[in-house]
Amino acid sequence: MAQYIITHIGGAQPSIPEEGKQHFAKYKEWLSSLGDSAVSPANPFKNTSKVNSDGTVTTGSKTSMSGYTMQF
Repeated sequence: MAQYIITHIGGAQPSIPEEGKQHFAKYKEWLSSLGDSAVSPANPFKNTSKVNSDGTVTTGSKTSMSGYTMQF
């Protein structure tokens, strides 16, 4: 059986609350369409950091990834 990790790329924040609600409703509809195959849905990345080879730490995501979903 194929297994997937779907990464989510963040975008611009909604300019008004209603826009955010509409976007989230579409996201929930998509997530529901995955059914039981989404075994670990909607896991956000928070407070991300990268440890560089010289030991310095950079905060934030370099790739704009904002979360992931595991699907089987």
